[in-house]
Amino acid sequence: MKDLEQYISDMLAALTANKDCLQAKIFSFLNKNRKLGRAQEVDKSLLSVIHTSKILTKKFDGHIITQEILLPSFTFIDDQVKEILSKFNVTYDLLLKEIKKFRKGKKP
Repeated sequence: MKDLEQYISDMLAALTANKDCLQAKIFSFLNKNRKLGRAQEVDKSLLSVIHTSKILTKKFDGHIITQEILLPSFTFIDDQVKEILSKFNVTYDLLLKEIKKFRKGKKP
């Protein structure tokens, strides 16, 4: 599990010099929404992420949803998380490029 966390951390670091700030903004966003009682909005976004992840898993010939698939799924949802990721240069295409690089060219 620690290796997987390091893998995701390394991938994000390759995309943005401000990885720690990116993570802080996302955690802050999630905490703010939880405190404001926006559970329904968060639930809807999570369902969209899971649905998109299932589609991407099939697209990449996978059988289970992994963190590799979850992360690009967030870039498909039109919400504040996507905006935060975009501000830090984390896009679907760039994530796929980094995933392929870490996997040495193999399909994610």
